[in-house]
Amino acid sequence: MSLGSRSTNWSSPTRTRLLDSLAAVLLTLTAISLVTGCDDSKRRWQESRRTARQWLDVALESDQADERRRAVEALTAKPEATTDWAIMAFDSIARTDVDPTVRVAALRGLGKSAGPKTVPTLVKLLKTGDPPPDVHLAPAVVRWEAALLLRDISRAGKLDPGQNEEIITVLLARADNDDDRNVRIAAIEALGSFRDQRVLAGLILALKERDFAIQSASENSLRALTGQSHSYDSDEWAKWLAGTSDPFAAAPVAPAPPAKHKSWWGGSASQG
Repeated sequence: MSLGSRSTNWSSPTRTRLLDSLAAVLLTLTAISLVTGCDDSKRRWQESRRTARQWLDVALESDQADERRRAVEALTAKPEATTDWAIMAFDSIARTDVDPTVRVAALRGLGKSAGPKTVPTLVKLLKTGDPPPDVHLAPAVVRWEAALLLRDISRAGKLDPGQNEEIITVLLARADNDDDRNVRIAAIEALGSFRDQRVLAGLILALKERDFAIQSASENSLRALTGQSHSYDSDEWAKWLAGTSDPFAAAPVAPAPPAKHKSWWGGSASQG
């Protein structure tokens, strides 16, 4: 037999054993798929019947971060998300959970009822230096979500005037030197709701950054506060500010609506 015409001769018993083995593998894979599908369907059915209180138990007690996050998200979707006990749970989880994604989910839960009572927690998460005793150090993604929520509360006018000083201080610090650009941008956007000379100076300083996203956010906030535009030119803005007695005289009546951001694991990071 020539090399070109060589072929493998499978005896009938060998071929039968091979086909039986392949059939067994396929049956096993099919069974695994069916069992997995049944398990998933059973889990979804069981979860659909959970009450808000049961989701809260999972959020507080599970040792799996992904389960806690999913529980917080499920609780957020329940009508009870705006009750006092749910708000207290969201607040505690946002401050103290060890997993950043769980903390972000809790902040979004707080967004369902955000107002003056939400502000102290957001300020704690955004403060520079060592965190207060009741707050774990907030990683960048948690600071970002906190800044976005504070921005949206400010734009909606859901603040007590007495909170402005503390909010402006923490936002200016984060806008100036946070090591995450998303946090800086969100803080700059939030500052666009506060008619304060220090805010104008901070935003004009941010225009000097060699990052167009930061420049754009600063220009937009300056425009929202003053009704003016100087095409991202910090020197022109400084000159204008030095020559006007009331920089807020031509300010628009209401701030611009919040921009939509995507979180790093999916879903909108914007509130409201």
